[in-house]
Amino acid sequence: MNRFFLSFELIDSPLLLISALIAAVGVVAVLFWPPRHLLRALLIGVSAGLVTYIVVHILEGGDVFQGPLPVHAATWASAGVAAAAVGVVGICSRPWGRRIVGVITVLASLFAAALGVNASYGVTHNLAAILGVQALDPATLPRQDATAGDPATLYQTWQPPADAPSPADAPAPADAPPPYHTSEGAAPPSFCTRTRTGDPSRTGRRGDAAVCSRTISCSRTPSRSVTT
Repeated sequence: MNRFFLSFELIDSPLLLISALIAAVGVVAVLFWPPRHLLRALLIGVSAGLVTYIVVHILEGGDVFQGPLPVHAATWASAGVAAAAVGVVGICSRPWGRRIVGVITVLASLFAAALGVNASYGVTHNLAAILGVQALDPATLPRQDATAGDPATLYQTWQPPADAPSPADAPAPADAPPPYHTSEGAAPPSFCTRTRTGDPSRTGRRGDAAVCSRTISCSRTPSRSVTT
């Protein structure tokens, strides 16, 4: 059930059209339900929509939305607020039938406005994308074999297959020098490191040969040291 709601399509579905039609029918019902308050409801609705449109563009100019809004985003927002304002007028007016219609109008218009703005962006197609959660089934992991031991110590007991090639038979990398691509191959390069210890100011003085020494390490892996 949660997956159904989280993965339900919001943009490429008739949900926006249905909610907008319900909001429009509710606005008409609130305006013409006797006793009528047509002028008052229209004035409140148009004013609310106009103020919303202006505020949205002011916020856009202040880079509150971190970039320009899509073309119809402000229109959907202002239209939804205008219809919701008419619904609020219906809620505050008798009879009870118009109040119930007003509640439905408010909910439908705000929902349609949210769907319209989301469709203007065209990015988040479902509720899971809006909330940043996954709507997929949980993954089924294989059971751990008790005889296999702890996976953390697998490197201690693992043995390569019998038909596995040895490191010497491994092909040369694509960016290796040309000698490595010959049939005979080439010896790996030597790693040489020279370090100097002691007091350099005392180097060369008589009897101070052991004070300052140079250590040169040359090997195919940096492990062998020669001290002079």
